[in-house]
Amino acid sequence: MKKRKLRTWIYIQKPVSYEIYCDKCGGHMITWSEYEHMIWCYQCRIDTPGTGGIFSGPIPLEVSKMLGVSFDRFYFRDKSIRKMEVKGHKLVWRKEKKVK
Repeated sequence: MKKRKLRTWIYIQKPVSYEIYCDKCGGHMITWSEYEHMIWCYQCRIDTPGTGGIFSGPIPLEVSKMLGVSFDRFYFRDKSIRKMEVKGHKLVWRKEKKVK
């Protein structure tokens, strides 16, 4: 089995905000896993890739904002929240504030 890489950041909203659910049981009782590209399912009690949710296709960023979906991230190393910004054709995450 391939060794899993630990996460360095998570989106600040829960996976269900992005229409992600468990690919094993179809449940929404999930959270971000400690491993990259994985979720933790409380029902199955496993780390699993989950479904792609809104990340499986083009994401209408402005519509997502209007619906309350945030792509801001929390970084574990420096305990900072980074706000997503669009710079030309690229997405960047600007450091916002330190969380105590």
